[in-house]
Amino acid sequence: MGGRPGSCSTSTASFVGVGSDNPLDDWGSDTDDRYATASLGFDLGLTKKGEWKMAVDASRSVGEGDIETDFVPGGNASSDTTLTRFPHLKTTLTIATLALTHALTKQLDYTLRYWYETWNENNWAADQMQPYMGDPGNDPGSSNAIYLGMDYLNYENSVLSVLMRYRY
Repeated sequence: MGGRPGSCSTSTASFVGVGSDNPLDDWGSDTDDRYATASLGFDLGLTKKGEWKMAVDASRSVGEGDIETDFVPGGNASSDTTLTRFPHLKTTLTIATLALTHALTKQLDYTLRYWYETWNENNWAADQMQPYMGDPGNDPGSSNAIYLGMDYLNYENSVLSVLMRYRY
């Protein structure tokens, strides 16, 4: 069993929190991801001669996902994989634009454009991740793994722009 550091062991004993070659520790995960996008837009001539035009565009995309873990028959959740059903994932991206174009001549026009964008991600795997250094006493792989932490922040942006265009 066990042995000193640097020694070899032929024991098939399994210890809580330590990986093993026990086939009852085998597991697999199934994912179910769905994504839906809806878009709507139109261009509208505001004057008969086309000096003023308006364009509106909007889209919303929603992605959702679930992960389920199954263990081999008779198997048990190990210390490395205890969840059988992970929390639900959801991301939403919304974009809307409004543009007003005024033609000064046949070759020259300008556009005033408002752009709105919002991103919202509910992701247990990435939101508010904390640095992980592991516990070598309970997780032998932790000495080779370092997660520095990350976070996908939700955001909301508004941009107002002016574009001048000249055609020859």
